[in-house]
Amino acid sequence: MKKVVYFSISGRTKRIAQKISDIKKASLYEIRAQKAYTKEDLNYRDKNSRVCQEMNDENSKVDIIDDIKDFDQIDTFYIGFPIWWGICPRVVDAFLNSHDFSDKKIVLFATSGGSGFDYCKKRFQRVYPKLNIIYTDILNEDNIEDELSEVD
Repeated sequence: MKKVVYFSISGRTKRIAQKISDIKKASLYEIRAQKAYTKEDLNYRDKNSRVCQEMNDENSKVDIIDDIKDFDQIDTFYIGFPIWWGICPRVVDAFLNSHDFSDKKIVLFATSGGSGFDYCKKRFQRVYPKLNIIYTDILNEDNIEDELSEVD
């Protein structure tokens, strides 16, 4: 079985995840923080905002709502997120650290308003060296099928 897992704030990553779900005939699952992000939390110009505090601390922990029911039946996870500070949001790390993905295939995708994916990929290779991760490029509505055909 396949599952598309995503974290989205603006809705852009959610739209990409929904399209992947349709293409791959996979179920959808949204990664959610226990404490939802507010507009103030997401103010990256405020060094005291929640998102700045989380992203500037490699050891920052985010509690998530972990209600994924069919984890053991899934063999391939498509995991997507917006690029924040050149990497994945800490809430995505919380999801990855909450389960044993050692026997799973992970197809990683991201959306971005301008950042590339290279730094994020290097961090994943450093932080999750034992996971079977396949990387796409930054996805938008125009390149989903091409990118997925290259990684599947």
